[in-house]
Formats: sequence, structure tokens, C-alpha cells
Amino acid sequence: MKHLLLFLTFIAYSYSASAQFSDKVKVAFEILESAPVYKAITKGLYERVKANGGTSYGLHVVGNPKPNLKNQEAYSKNYLLNLHESYPDRMVTIAQFSYDPNIGKLYEYDPAPSTYHSISFDKKLISKLRKAKD
Repeated sequence: MKHLLLFLTFIAYSYSASAQFSDKVKVAFEILESAPVYKAITKGLYERVKANGGTSYGLHVVGNPKPNLKNQEAYSKNYLLNLHESYPDRMVTIAQFSYDPNIGKLYEYDPAPSTYHSISFDKKLISKLRKAKD
């Protein structure tokens, strides 16, 4: 029960913090969260971060086709999203993703050859992104 309460608290915090983003960015988050690769990476991640002295994990918008200068996002033709672990003294990026809204593809960054690989996600969300407000 304790873990469920912590998880629900984290989810509530995560979505209230994302209220500062445009509807399109929120759908880009949904696209990433629907990917089996993302689900595999984040399964049990909160517990592992807490066990290592961390506080949470989350997504950081690095680039955006319609950047919000208030949030200091940079312009990019794709949505660039980093998954990070949060600790009291630092944030550690553990995975990087890119969603190309022009062709409807989601990519995961592979640092060894420094390339992006296409990954699957819920394709029904493509039309939701197109309809969302900037």
C-alpha cells in the first residue's frame, strides 16, 4: 500500500508539473509513455531511484518545434525528450528520445554509435498530437 501511495503521489506531481507545457508537448509525453521501450525502462525505476537516495524521475523537454521561452526549451524540428533521475544534488539523464511530428516516428538515442533508432508506440496518438493546441 505504501508503494502505491508513493506512486500515486509521484504521478500527481508529474502531471501537475507538466501543466506548464503546451497541449502538443503533453501529447508528445503520451506518445513516449506509450512506447514499450519507455515502459520497460521506467518499470520499477521509481523504487530504484529511491533506493539510491534519489527523489523521483521525469521527462525534460530539451527541444520543441514551438518552444516556450519561459521554460527555456530550444527550437528543434522534433520533440526532444530526456528521461532523467532526480537526486538532491543533480539530475542524471538516463535515456534520450526524439519524436518527429512530420513523419510520425519516435526514436530512442543510442550513445555508443551516436544514432537514433526508431521505436514503436501507440500510433493513435499521432492524430491527437495534430489536433492539440500549441
